[in-house]
Amino acid sequence: MLASIVIIGVAVLVVLSATGGNPGFKPWSDLSVMWILIPIILVSLAGIVVLGYLNFGIAKAIAFIPSVALKTQTFFYTMAVTIRKYADKSVTPFFAWHESGAALKSLFK
Repeated sequence: MLASIVIIGVAVLVVLSATGGNPGFKPWSDLSVMWILIPIILVSLAGIVVLGYLNFGIAKAIAFIPSVALKTQTFFYTMAVTIRKYADKSVTPFFAWHESGAALKSLFK
């Protein structure tokens, strides 16, 4: 935005310094200013279009993300419960072995 303002200001200064206040150069200076401003306007318009598409994409993503996040959270919660269940089953024999060893120690005391 600031760069566009600087370029427009420089263009106006160039036109004013080139014409020297001669009214015969007025149409040519106006044409020069138009040729300088057209690319700036087109680039600004392209930026506005890109921002519009980004806004549209973000709106679609906001509508899409919660359902996917819920499915992902449910999947990982199920995995955590399953892993905990199998982890508890895997250590059960060690606990039983340790308990029986403690029972034998208490019998022979």
